Amino acid sequence: MSNPRKHFVLVAFPAFGHIIPTLELAKKIVHFHDVTFVVSAVKLSVIRERNLMPPLSEYPITFLPLEDGLTPENDKNVSAGQLSVIANASNEALRKLYATVAADFVIADFPIAASLDACHARNIATGVFHTASAAALCNKLAVTETTVTIPDEQFLHPRNGNADIGAHGIPESMKQNNLSIQAAMKNTQAIILNSIRELEPQAINFLAGHRVTKDKDVLFVGPLFPVDTDSDDTVVQWLDKQAYRNVVYVSFGSLLIDFPAKQLTEIWMTLISLNRPFLWVLKEREETCLKALNLPETDTDHLIVRWAPQKLVLTHPATAIFVSHCGWNSTMESVWGGVPVVAWPMAADQHQNSQFLVDSGVALKIPNTSMLFERVISTQQIGQRVLELTGWSNGPYGSEFTRCCGIMKEQARAAVAAGGSSDNEFKKLVGSSP
Repeated sequence: MSNPRKHFVLVAFPAFGHIIPTLELAKKIVHFHDVTFVVSAVKLSVIRERNLMPPLSEYPITFLPLEDGLTPENDKNVSAGQLSVIANASNEALRKLYATVAADFVIADFPIAASLDACHARNIATGVFHTASAAALCNKLAVTETTVTIPDEQFLHPRNGNADIGAHGIPESMKQNNLSIQAAMKNTQAIILNSIRELEPQAINFLAGHRVTKDKDVLFVGPLFPVDTDSDDTVVQWLDKQAYRNVVYVSFGSLLIDFPAKQLTEIWMTLISLNRPFLWVLKEREETCLKALNLPETDTDHLIVRWAPQKLVLTHPATAIFVSHCGWNSTMESVWGGVPVVAWPMAADQHQNSQFLVDSGVALKIPNTSMLFERVISTQQIGQRVLELTGWSNGPYGSEFTRCCGIMKEQARAAVAAGGSSDNEFKKLVGSSP
């Protein structure tokens, strides 16, 4: 006998690295319960433009625009202060929404979870969804009143592999937001993670003993990806023409800052020196800059695009290596595809994610990188890592790194298969477990 349908409300922070996994969670839940998906009004139109809106017949989700006053201008500044402005605007609008919403369970994205106090005042059950790794959540929960603070501009400086907040400090605005979130989390029923339990044992131990999370359901339900669809996309057609494990894929996600001309030059020279087909995702401004540099041309087959269906790229048999900023979605997609990574982190949890991949034996990291581009990463530094990871320096494709990739790939797929850890924990979330 199935459980009665309840009304779940899911709320996403207005950035696509958060919106996409939260929407994927909503798409899974709607098969068991009624779902309302809340996101900033300024992002809802972009969701439609990017064809991310799921078909209503298959996913009967109600989309609710959050009137938070945000505009596209809010995306043009990536400082800690600006992130706090966005979080504060979201929290204020959400508290008004929660005061009247009819819901059985509200799941809020971590950066805007402080607003859940308005749900608790009405005895509405809640959960917090963390779209990044469990290790990154541990870092945020390690923030206390005594945590050292630093100026906003220092937050973008290069940081060590552990991105240890205690050692490096955190801007005051982010510290206060973290403390407000922790206060709200004390009254939540569940912590939901877009990760895989088997891959983060140290984080599990931390969460089991932390004052905020030790008495709660901590549910690993990842990785959460869009469902693969048949595609006649130019990128997939191009990949279909390439040899097995022969393509170098370069993408730095939706970074708001352009790569400087000197760095674009070094990446281009690396790619043509490898003499392998390459797929490079570039913003329009970056490609215009690249063309203006009058760099040496190449006969190597290549494709430069504005956007690529990344999961399809990383699971395609032609893709050999991924040069990535190591956002968590990209990190999980590389694990799912079994592709080694040249890790080039820029900010926030990307440094921690890159170290996770290095420690797992599936990546080599470029040290001391940041969004400030304080130094130029040379052709030699990039190329050496590509050759070592793929085994191309010694002959055909294959290395200890690619072997470890295969192991992690199987772990990820086992987790979401029927009876796997992520599958079982998702069933517990929706109340459908035996």
